[in-house]
Amino acid sequence: MPDIAPTGDAELDRIVRVVNDVSARLNKAQAEAQCAAAALARADRLAALGRMAAGLAHEIRTPLATMRLKAENALAQPHTDAPGRQAQALQAMLGQIARLEHLVRSLLAMTQPLQLHPQCVRLGPWIEQHVAAYAEQAQAAGVSIETEVAAEQWCFDPLHLGRAVENLLSNALQHTPCGGVVRIAAHTEGAHLLLRVSDTGTGVAPEVLPRLFEPFVTSRAAGTGLGLALVQEIAMAHGGSVQLVGAAPGACFDIEIPWLSS
Repeated sequence: MPDIAPTGDAELDRIVRVVNDVSARLNKAQAEAQCAAAALARADRLAALGRMAAGLAHEIRTPLATMRLKAENALAQPHTDAPGRQAQALQAMLGQIARLEHLVRSLLAMTQPLQLHPQCVRLGPWIEQHVAAYAEQAQAAGVSIETEVAAEQWCFDPLHLGRAVENLLSNALQHTPCGGVVRIAAHTEGAHLLLRVSDTGTGVAPEVLPRLFEPFVTSRAAGTGLGLALVQEIAMAHGGSVQLVGAAPGACFDIEIPWLSS
């Protein structure tokens, strides 16, 4: 509020001084609140960055330590055994390098802005295509994958949304024991498409729930914790959302997106 000029009347000027004083204190309080909010936002970003840096350091340190151990063991073997030991060490090191490459690709996918190319997609063939990519893994684990498509087509980026669906399928398969079932369903709810991936596995660990979609949050020793974070980024880029919904047993994730003009 701007200051009110004196009127020349003693009684009115006392009221004017009180109003101006309240206005000044209010402006000061607003400025302090804005500074506090900015400081809190910076603290939140630094805390998130710290958690991400700690997770990244852990994910990188583990394969590096494995590669160092394999190399040292191969070098320590007698000369007669060296060729075979070296070959095994190199294979193990290549596997760890592939793990690091996957981590870097996932990080780049999260840090670079998504360029969406929406198009009308026939949902049945599109879902079957992504399910087929995990057919061999599901068969080896003794898990069946079921599909239910109740919508003919929708407009979205099939490449990026396909990555989100594959991340959910991969998570579901890794948490579902032999004899279990993973289901993927697609149907419309009003002006939105709902993609649901559910399983009959072990569900989400309680300690993970509060930060489920944050990077590097995982309950699996071999997991990077980037899959669900990337799913959320893709859903948000489409103007939609992803959430964990109630499921017993197992876990159930819903991706909900609007129709995007191609």
